[in-house]
Formats: sequence, structure tokens, C-alpha cells
Amino acid sequence: MQKNILYIYHNADAYGGGDESLLALLSRLDRNRFNPSVLCTSGGLFADRLKELGIEFKIIDKEFLERIRRLRLLFLLIRLCIFVIRQKIKLIHINSLGRLHYLTLLCKLMGIRSVYHLRSLLTTRGIGGRTRFIINLSDKIIVHCEHMKKTAIAAGLNKNKVCVIYNGVDLGKFNPNISGNKFRKELGVNSNTNLVGMAGRIVPWKGCGDFIKAASEVIKVIADTKFIIVGEAPEEQYLGRLIKLSEDLNIKDRIIFAGLRSDMPQVYAALNLFVLPSWEEPWGRVTAEAMAMKKPVIATNAGGSPEIITQDISGILIPPRDSATLANTIISVLKDSKKRETIIENGFQTINRYYNIARHVKNIEGVYDNLLNLQ
Repeated sequence: MQKNILYIYHNADAYGGGDESLLALLSRLDRNRFNPSVLCTSGGLFADRLKELGIEFKIIDKEFLERIRRLRLLFLLIRLCIFVIRQKIKLIHINSLGRLHYLTLLCKLMGIRSVYHLRSLLTTRGIGGRTRFIINLSDKIIVHCEHMKKTAIAAGLNKNKVCVIYNGVDLGKFNPNISGNKFRKELGVNSNTNLVGMAGRIVPWKGCGDFIKAASEVIKVIADTKFIIVGEAPEEQYLGRLIKLSEDLNIKDRIIFAGLRSDMPQVYAALNLFVLPSWEEPWGRVTAEAMAMKKPVIATNAGGSPEIITQDISGILIPPRDSATLANTIISVLKDSKKRETIIENGFQTINRYYNIARHVKNIEGVYDNLLNLQ
């Protein structure tokens, strides 16, 4: 008999790794045993993907949630509790920080089990006392990696409830046999030009500025190189500063802002090298996807990236906020074909063995089984 699970996601208005991770889970969830539905903020690409998967969803506007006063929030949560009862929800899976996580408290009173999937580093986004209390009410707290586990426990989350379940990559979707020629043609980049890319939400801590500064040094040594930044820019002012930075460095024609893309496998396939210059990274889904696509990877040794990458074996780790080292490392990798081949093959084997979506889903379903006494 199917068990109904309600997934709550607060950040669907700005597509990123959290969206892709939840969608990857939902796409492989055993529908014979679990029936998923989603409560999310905003529509956009995330909602479009839910439609493709045939998953029911309800949208609550994020701005409305942020403006709503306490009494109205309580009424909304009570209405959602009635919805949970009518839909015979057996478990709620909260996928991000946000005001709807207060539903955990009311569901706790009704005896409905809950899972809190923490996708934000608490070193970059702190939690207040009420939020900590609510998260600790959940039956299980899932984090991406050991680094996140340490930061979560240090922030006051119940160490007995926190468990590590690494994200997984869909190896059918992110396949190294996919061609990137169409994407290169769209960009007007020929096959002989080096294309170095990064992907993620265009926000300061992702290190976009460091990437652009490094680009200005790389082209002095390897002239036929272009750089691409893929992702949504939630803050137009910050995007404007990045564009101005590329103009000030006189490399505007070498930096491509590709925006949010729904064809990421083709994007990775078009690259000669992938870079993740984040100041601190919860896990680094884009790193794992690029490795699955057999692309050499450079990432910062901050957050969860060192748990995916073994230095000089499956990738290269550099200090964060160090554009000079990033530039030198990009030059080194582009020039050294033997190094590229080594980290490409080892990186590919690492993702296939430890970070595939089947393993991730099996571990998540194991949590559900345990909480719902299905074992």
C-alpha cells in the first residue's frame, strides 16, 4: 500500500542545486510504495519539471509568506494541517529553511512523522532559537556531507537525529556520450577554443567575481579561451557588478553569462574544464555532475567539495577567494593533457561508485521505511 509523502520546498523561485537534488529523488522514488506531492513557493522551471514527472503540487507565493503576520501564518498552517489530514499524508519531507517548516510542530501534535533535509550551510546562514527548536522536532535531519553534519551539530541541532546521505547524480541524464556541439554553436564558440565554465546561482559566495578575475589572467597565457557562467541571478545589482568587472578588466567579450539552463548535460559536454570557486559549498552538486560527464574539475577546498574530490586524483582543490591560484591552476590543467586524463577517469569512477542517484534514493527510502515502520 502506498504511503503519501508531502515535500515542502521554500526556494523553488530561484532554481539551483536544491531543486535538482529534490527532483532527482522524486524521479526515482518507488511509486509503488510512496506517493509524493509537493508544496512549494513559486512556479518556474521547478514546477515545470514536477509536471513532467506527473507529481501533484501546490504553490504558495514566497513573498506572501514573508509578509504574512503571525496570526495569519497560524491560520495558514492550520489550513495546511487540514489538507495533510484530508490527503492522508503519513510523512512530511521539508527540503529547505523557510516559514512553512512550522508545519512540523503541528504535524508532530497529530502524530505525523517528519524529515528535515538541510540543504544550507549553517555557517553561511545561521538559525535562530525558534528555527532550531522546530528542526529538532523532526524525526530525522538529513545533511549532504560530514562537513554539514559538523556545522549542523555545532549550530545546536540534535546529533542523534542528524544523518549523512550524500546526494546522487542521475548517470543516465549526465552521460559523457552526450555532445556539446549544439550548445557551442549557440554560443558562437568554435571547437578549437577552450571553454571554461562554472554553474550555480549567481550570488557572491559562489565566487563569480574570483572566476572573472582568474579569467583575465588565464587569457594572457592561453589566448584562445572563453569563460561561461551558467545560472540564475536573483540579484540584478550583483549581476551588474559582475558585468562591470568584466568590462573593467577588458574581457567582456570573453565572459558569457548564459543564464538559467534546462539543458545542463549539453552545457557540461561543451566544456573543456569545470570550475566551482565557491567560498563555502554545502556539497557541490554541479561538481559531481561535471565529473559524471567526464570533465576535469577544479573546486575550492571549502565545505563539502573535499569529500567528493581527492586532491590531484579525481580533481584539484584550491583555496577559496584566491583568484591568482585559480588562474594558475586553470592554466596548468588546460596545458597538461596527462593530468586532465587522470582526474577525468578517476572523477568519473568516483561518481559512479559513491554518488549515483540509485544509492541516494535507496538511503532516503530507508529513512522513510524506518520512520513508517515499513521494514
